[in-house]
Amino acid sequence: MMTYIAFLRGINVGGHKVIKMDVLSHLFTSFKLKNVKTYIQSGNVIFETSEEDKKKLTSKIEKGLEKELGYEVIVILRTIADLEKLVKHNPFKKHKAKSDISFYISFLKSRSVPELEANLLTYTNDLEHFDIIDEDVAVSCQKNKGKPLFSNIFIEKKLNVAATTRNWTVVTKLVELYGS
Repeated sequence: MMTYIAFLRGINVGGHKVIKMDVLSHLFTSFKLKNVKTYIQSGNVIFETSEEDKKKLTSKIEKGLEKELGYEVIVILRTIADLEKLVKHNPFKKHKAKSDISFYISFLKSRSVPELEANLLTYTNDLEHFDIIDEDVAVSCQKNKGKPLFSNIFIEKKLNVAATTRNWTVVTKLVELYGS
């Protein structure tokens, strides 16, 4: 059995696509996924399955959610091993921890093309720093020093791929709670 985390894009944001976590957990269980748990309200679902094909599994979950909820939900899957590798690598270790800097990971639905990735990196400036790590984008943003460009939509537009973003604290907590 493999442990996966499904990151759902755009649910429970600003009162749109509201899904209670117990309902979400029940839906994932109905998709024949095992040991289903949710973590906070932003659409993080941890589960186990013997299915190793991420594309097939993603499609199954997305189709099931659309059928049950009546609207499309973009699902981005990572294994717990993927997250453990990311946390071990820690793309933010070169940044000094300060209270005015926030760290995020944007999980990409698929790898973008190298030219678009290179273009995204050119937006690094005094306020924000972008790094591509496999199928993820690490972003550090300095708050209170002007308006940063970074948003989930910014990442999607620059890379031409669906994404969902989580605070680094959420990513590390998922590894702490569900990692090996």
